[in-house]
Amino acid sequence: MAEPLVPTGFWSYTRDDDTHADKRLSQLRAMLADELQGQIGGSPKVRVFQDFSMIPLGSTWEREINDALDQSSFLIPIVTPRFLHSEWCRKELLRFLARERALGRDDLIFPVRYIDTRHISAPWDGSADDAEVLALLRSRQEIDFTALRFDDPKSKPVALKIEELATSIRLALRREVPRRRGARGATAPESAAGGAGTSTPRIPDPGVSDRKGPDKSRAWLAGIGVVAVLGAGTIGAVALLKQGPAPPPATVKQASQPSPAPVAQAKPPPPPAYPAETKDCDVCPVMVLVPPGRFTMGATKEEEEAENVPEALRGLSSPTRPVTIRQSFYMGQYPVTRGEFAAFVREKGARPSGYGCVSFEQDKDKKWSMTVRADISWDNPGFGSLPDQDRQPVVCVSHDDAQDYVAWLRRKTGGLDYLLPSETRWEYAARAVRSLDEPSLPRYWGAASACEHANVADAAFARMTGGTAGDSGRFFQCDDRFPSIAPAGRFKPNGFGLHDMLGNVWQWTRDCWNDSYRGSPPQDDAPWTTGDCGGQSLRGGSWGNYPSVVRAAYRNQTDSGDRNTLTGFRVARTLSPP
Repeated sequence: MAEPLVPTGFWSYTRDDDTHADKRLSQLRAMLADELQGQIGGSPKVRVFQDFSMIPLGSTWEREINDALDQSSFLIPIVTPRFLHSEWCRKELLRFLARERALGRDDLIFPVRYIDTRHISAPWDGSADDAEVLALLRSRQEIDFTALRFDDPKSKPVALKIEELATSIRLALRREVPRRRGARGATAPESAAGGAGTSTPRIPDPGVSDRKGPDKSRAWLAGIGVVAVLGAGTIGAVALLKQGPAPPPATVKQASQPSPAPVAQAKPPPPPAYPAETKDCDVCPVMVLVPPGRFTMGATKEEEEAENVPEALRGLSSPTRPVTIRQSFYMGQYPVTRGEFAAFVREKGARPSGYGCVSFEQDKDKKWSMTVRADISWDNPGFGSLPDQDRQPVVCVSHDDAQDYVAWLRRKTGGLDYLLPSETRWEYAARAVRSLDEPSLPRYWGAASACEHANVADAAFARMTGGTAGDSGRFFQCDDRFPSIAPAGRFKPNGFGLHDMLGNVWQWTRDCWNDSYRGSPPQDDAPWTTGDCGGQSLRGGSWGNYPSVVRAAYRNQTDSGDRNTLTGFRVARTLSPP
């Protein structure tokens, strides 16, 4: 298994952009380095090179920049119109591209779109812009910062976006890639990082091909206008290919020779096999692999009318839209349980800060309502002596508590990418459909009895509260035998093998609150990190909710610091090498 690349990066930007942004770009660079260091741990030391802040006085600045590029494991281009006009930014990008190829990689450039450039085409007469460079930047998955560039760098939405970028970089640095083949078929060693004291991997001559027909690697290089020139085992320079591919050499007539035996071509390695279920540590939640697919997100007006959704709550899940989940991911098989959360609290050595919880209970007049209680908490939520208490979903936890828990899981599992699910991934996992051709039903059990699949406001809840179970507009028409919370996994799973996606407890998501899907992120399954980020989105409904609420499309919102006996959470995880 290849060693991970060292966390040394290069921040490619224009000083004019930083000046006009009141030095926000410099602050973001420092925040990224701090966040990446926090995710990796105490060592190795993270270094993100920024020209003016890291060049010693009296040094030759061009040499220092080139040395930094040749030792970097990742590049962060801050893409703006000024960046695209900058000859130096262009040189930095092309030089690092050669460095990336030397590492045998194509996933170490992380463009940050800071000012919108989607309207730009290139080149312009008399400018440094280059159409191939622009196409290269647009071919890489980018981080869209345009909506946040005027925000305070210390704000939560900015911090979440920096966390997203740092996580992507960390995963890339630790990703194992297939070993490359040398010019004679020998396996060329990978450089650990390309930093000081490490050797640079050999690169096959771009003009030599071991395949019949045109050399595709050379054609690709010509397409972006760059070729690496090697000298003394290191990247020496970057030469621009403006003249196109060289003509083929003249044919030299030789004596007849026997044809060499065909050389067997190595088959590409199969994609890694990920287990259908995984438990990454002894106290970690069981995680279920959710496959990629497409689904229709949201609710139509017809669904909301049929489900008797109150007028004031309609439209929160509109407009409907097709969403593509391009890569598998892991989702907790159950909401996080009280026992799992207790392991986190024991190891952390401190209780969650802030106490008190909102409880659904009878007041002194025997009326049921939501009441703030200072004497209940996640480990004593006031349900009495119910069975399997460690298997109950943990409640009375805030969004901040949930974020602390997933950060602890990342540390405990050596950096596996645990997080709260985005609303998009949550709804996809809750619906458990993989194609737009499959019916997108309000609840994954369709016409079956709700009480076989979920803990909801039904006859058991009606008996506890003195309600009328026969009121079809309010209660589910069945009896699940649990008037309040139920142990996780007591009900049938959905089509992806996930339990309690609807009912039992509300589940925190990673998304900031927005009151419709208008203006949602362009990436189909990305979390929405703008809007009301003091109020986070909740999904799924609970043991005390009626049919109009317990639906895959229904969205709720509350302050991120709130704790409630109806609210818990579920964790997700991106794929990592098996």
